[in-house]
Amino acid sequence: MKYTMGHLLALVRAALGLSQDSLADKLHLSKSIISRYETGERNLSKAKFEGICRSLGLSNKLVELLIADTVSPKNKDMAIELGLILLTRLSQNIESRESNPSK
Repeated sequence: MKYTMGHLLALVRAALGLSQDSLADKLHLSKSIISRYETGERNLSKAKFEGICRSLGLSNKLVELLIADTVSPKNKDMAIELGLILLTRLSQNIESRESNPSK
């Protein structure tokens, strides 16, 4: 499945443990713009996505992997590691919300 830039933004945000509000604050954008990017209501270009990732401190190599149509064999290990990091962060965020529902 090919993800849109908005889907990838949502994954990156969740992996970093950021809410839409906190991401919006970091990027000096409104929460509604972040929401519209993530839902596809507003187009997020590759260039804008790359700029957001850079401002969040992601490496160029990682951003290249995120937006690649395919993963070459030489990048396979890094892609697997990225997937594991994302899954770990997402599960930690879910566990945190379940143990502290007021957040």
